[in-house]
Order: sequence, then C-alpha cells, then structure tokens
Amino acid sequence: MSARAAARIGDRAECERSLAAAESALSRTDPSAPAWIAYFDECEFADEAAHCFRDLGMFGRSAESAQVCLGYPEQGSPRSRVFSRIVRAEALFGMGEPEHAAEISMAVLPLSASMASQRTSSYLAELRMRAEPFAGVPAVAEFLGSCPV
Repeated sequence: MSARAAARIGDRAECERSLAAAESALSRTDPSAPAWIAYFDECEFADEAAHCFRDLGMFGRSAESAQVCLGYPEQGSPRSRVFSRIVRAEALFGMGEPEHAAEISMAVLPLSASMASQRTSSYLAELRMRAEPFAGVPAVAEFLGSCPV
C-alpha cells in the first residue's frame, strides 16, 4: 500500500523501493500467515504493481504487470482480476494502442457488471476517461457507447 500511495503522489523512487520490499517479503511468505494477508499472492502483487506503474505513467510496465497477474489463473480474487484487466486496458490507452485497449475494455464489461460496486464504477469511470481521447476509433466508440458509467 505504501507503493500505491507513493505512485499516486508521483514519487517513483519511493514506489519502486516499496515494491521491491514487498516483493522480497512475498518471497518469504510463511504458509501459516494470518488469514488477513493469506490472499496476497503473486497475482495480487502483480496487480498492485500494475496500478503503481499506471499511476506513474509507466504504461508499458503497467500493462506487463497486469498481464503477469492474469497469467496466474489459479491465483487472485475474481475482483482483482477484473481490476487488473481494467488497469491493463488503461495502460494500453496510455501507450497509444486504442484498438487493443478497446478489445480488453469490451471484454471486461460483462465481468464488471456482475461485481456492481462503487469501486468497480470508479474503475470504469477512469477507464472511460482514458478512452475518450480515442473516441474516433470505431472499437473505442463501441466501448464508450456500451460503458455503463
């Protein structure tokens, strides 16, 4: 969480230091860890890193980290995996890849509909904002017309 906070305020050095410390701690995780942290696995770590890199404007690293998260089909909560897909699409918009981003965005809409929450709506609203500059791209226009927020 300290990496996420550092990324939000644009402190790249602190974010990367915190991510490195978290990754090191994750590698030493004790199987008897308390239940409140037991869910935090490699998938969750990659998802958090993707959020950090997105917030820092490091879209290539963000997209890569989100894909790492999604590469662990047996890990991560369904909700985190939806958020990781959204962050990946945001990163692809940031990289100037609107067609690919729109494809992922469209695929995430039915998944996010089953998770109706304020946080999901907030993520979709951010995704929509990142998509809007590409509204002239047909696939993006389709997403914008389908996005519920």
